[in-house]
Amino acid sequence: MDRAQLERSIQQSQTRARREDSLRGRFPLESAVAEAIEDLRYRRQSIFETPPVQIRDDREFEDANPEHPEAISNRMVRIDASEYLYNVVRHLKGHSLGTVEEIVDFFRSIPRNRHLQIEERIIPDLHDALFDRDAAVRLNVVEILALLGRVESVRFLEQLSESEDEGTLIPAAVTKAIDGCRNAKSEDIRNQLPAAREILNADVVDCLIRLKRTDSQVHRRNFVRAVFAAIEGFVSVMKAEIIEQSYAGRFALSRSEKAVLLEEAYDLNDTGNARVRPFFLPTAKNVRFVFALFARVHELSTNADYSGHGWKSFRQALDVRNRITHPKASADLSVSKSEIVFTEQAYVWFLDATFSLNPDGKDEISGLFNQARQFNQIVEV
Repeated sequence: MDRAQLERSIQQSQTRARREDSLRGRFPLESAVAEAIEDLRYRRQSIFETPPVQIRDDREFEDANPEHPEAISNRMVRIDASEYLYNVVRHLKGHSLGTVEEIVDFFRSIPRNRHLQIEERIIPDLHDALFDRDAAVRLNVVEILALLGRVESVRFLEQLSESEDEGTLIPAAVTKAIDGCRNAKSEDIRNQLPAAREILNADVVDCLIRLKRTDSQVHRRNFVRAVFAAIEGFVSVMKAEIIEQSYAGRFALSRSEKAVLLEEAYDLNDTGNARVRPFFLPTAKNVRFVFALFARVHELSTNADYSGHGWKSFRQALDVRNRITHPKASADLSVSKSEIVFTEQAYVWFLDATFSLNPDGKDEISGLFNQARQFNQIVEV
């Protein structure tokens, strides 16, 4: 790596750090957005002044053509900028999977209602960047426009659809983006939420199959732990989404609701100053609270069934999780077959209740778990 390449690499690392800080409220968001807009334009204006090239080796091409707009370093400037703008818009539109603390810091860092000004500022450059020669840039921009859901983007997306000839991924994304923009609907077509759920559910499925292959106390305990890790992960994602919608100004939380979502309580220290302290939320109460609030935020009439066998199994399975997590005697670590049965039933109830509120990924997640439940290779030990 020569000196110029090293300097570019250091500059890109510093830029990425500033952008990460801007999403955490530690660097001015609008400054980072302005910089990203400039980077999105970087050398793209000269693309159409040069004929298309076939690049077989990125490093060799850049060494021979360091100023060419399609040299890898120049493309990465635009790719990084488009990825950052995707993350900004995803936060602004309430699709982020950040932690509650990160979301709060993000919205505290920008004045109320300034998100609309940010959107208006970047849209013209996004429409222009749809026709970048780099496929990664084009795909990122399509995903940003889907998040924005602006009707005026339709004609630009249709123009890209007519000219796009690099694989099937971008045309498929364009189709989804056009549909959302025509209906002025913000949609995260990367499917971030189903992806998070799939990961959590995969852990449950893996533990259940291992248990059915070899029925041991270790595998029983691991299955119970995995179920409640997934449940608490799902709930955490829902809470973050509620907080994000609130901070974006789409609905109002009461002071008590906000404190519970943030898991905060307040008291005074010895000198009489107010302080924040963590507030532990019992899992069962937390689930009911988040389900009810999520339904209210999205104006849903659906509510989980707390009167039937599923909720009872949930409470029983929760007692088992608490017992094996905080044992007082060796016998507390033993999990019976009947306790495994109602842990399965608890997870089925939770999935049904969750997907009645947000159906994204239902078929994949529920289908995979049901297949694991029907797995029959059991060896007693």
